[in-house]
Amino acid sequence: MKLSTLQLFVQVMEQGSFSKAAIAAFTTQSNISKQICSLEEEIGVRLFERSNQGIQPTPAGVCLATGLKDQLPRLGRLLDQTRKAAAADGLSLKISISDSMSINHIAPLLTDFRESYPSAELKLIAMPQESILRNLANGTVDVALIYSVWPTDAASVTRKAITRTNPCIYYSSREWPGTVNVDTFRNAAFVRLEASSVDATLDLPYLPRQIIFVDSLRSLQFYVAAGMACAVLGKSQLMMDSADISTCELLCARNKVGTDAVWMSANKNPSIYLFKKNVEKFVMEGSNRRR
Repeated sequence: MKLSTLQLFVQVMEQGSFSKAAIAAFTTQSNISKQICSLEEEIGVRLFERSNQGIQPTPAGVCLATGLKDQLPRLGRLLDQTRKAAAADGLSLKISISDSMSINHIAPLLTDFRESYPSAELKLIAMPQESILRNLANGTVDVALIYSVWPTDAASVTRKAITRTNPCIYYSSREWPGTVNVDTFRNAAFVRLEASSVDATLDLPYLPRQIIFVDSLRSLQFYVAAGMACAVLGKSQLMMDSADISTCELLCARNKVGTDAVWMSANKNPSIYLFKKNVEKFVMEGSNRRR
C-alpha cells in the first residue's frame, strides 16, 4: 500500500469526484480511478459507490478517510525523520555526562558514534550526577550517561549497560602506603552514597567497622582522600584524578559495576535509536575483544 495512493484517496474524499481530485493532484482521472480500485482490492472493501451521478463514499470509505486525516500528517513527518536518519542529516543528540565520570571508557563510545554518523550533531553537557535525571525528565537532554548503581524509574526510563568491571576499594595512599590487599581494610570505615540503589560494601568479604553516608561523590572523595574512610566504587574520574587516592580491585565482588545509557521511553528523537544501536555495537565489540 503506497502512501501516494492513500493521499489520492483523501483528495477524492475532499473533492467529491475523481475529476476534481485529478485536477488538484495534477494527474489524470483515469490514474485516480485505477489507484482507488487498486486500494479497494488490497483492503477488500468498496470505498465508493459509483453511478452516473458521480461517486458516493461508503461507510468504510468514511471510516478510512476520518482516520487518515489524523494519521497521514504524522506518517509524513515520520517518513521525513526516517529519511534524515538514513544519513543522520539534520539530527542532533544532547548527552549529559556526570562531571565525576571516568572519560577513559566513554570517549571511545562517543568517538565511534561520531564516526558512524558524522552528520549528526552531538552535544555533550557535563553536570552533577544528582542533576542528570531531572534534566533528562524535563527534556533538557536526550540521553544520560550514569553510574549503574544510580536508581531510575524503570517504568519511564529505558536503560542500556555500556561498561561493567569489578568495583575497586578507593583508599588514601597516605593512610595505607605500600602494598595492600582487600584484607588490609578490614578495620577501616567505609563511606557510601545515600542515593545509590546498591550497597557495594556488601561485596566485601567482611563487615565494615562503620558505614558513613554522604550525599555526593565530592563529599565521598574528601572522606577518602583525607584517610577518614574507604569507598567501594566503579571507575570514577573524580576519584582517579586525585593524587592522594589509590585503588585495590575487589576481585571477590558478586556484581560488576559500570556506566549505563538512559533515556526517557517517551522521547521520540530518532537520534536516540542511532545511539542505542551504537551502544549495542560498542558492547558487542568489547565482548568479542575480551574473548
